[in-house]
Amino acid sequence: YDDFWFINHGKYRIPIVKIGDQVYSGFNMGAGENTLFEVFSIIYGCPKGVLIVIDEIELGLHEEALVRFIKELKNISKDQKFQIIATTHSQSVLRNIPPIGRYYLENVGERTIITDSITALYAAGKLAGENSNEIDIFVEDGTAKRILELALSTEIRNRVNILAIGSSSAIARQMAARYKNIKEGECMAI
Repeated sequence: YDDFWFINHGKYRIPIVKIGDQVYSGFNMGAGENTLFEVFSIIYGCPKGVLIVIDEIELGLHEEALVRFIKELKNISKDQKFQIIATTHSQSVLRNIPPIGRYYLENVGERTIITDSITALYAAGKLAGENSNEIDIFVEDGTAKRILELALSTEIRNRVNILAIGSSSAIARQMAARYKNIKEGECMAI
């Protein structure tokens, strides 16, 4: 954006932006883009050192916009000495926040349990009500799988995927294949 301003009419205000020679208003923006202008205008209107709370920070934004938004918020908060607390259901948002800044809150019975420094994948799994499978663990057979399941705590078992692969050479081939295609996720062999 080359320029940005608001037009006020009664209790309403509409963002106007300029990109090159093109000018358009909030009427021609998506909900997420419109929200970003509101958020940034509020942030830049605040004095240094404030606490900003944003509920469901990901609403109306696609993945690339979220990543850019979080990056910009980190830069602004550092420059302006802000602290930002945001709620999210987005793994993309969580991945772009340092682990020290991530907290997962859940109600269990009458208690609220807070998990700090949670991985984005584990949080996403918990939000979806399923195992996060943060790492695949390759073992030789069903017996090794059962031994490992019994050795790990319930919390850790909910975070991993234990796979009986076969012989040690089969495990080595799986590890090599995973190394070539890391997009399939982290893994280890026992």
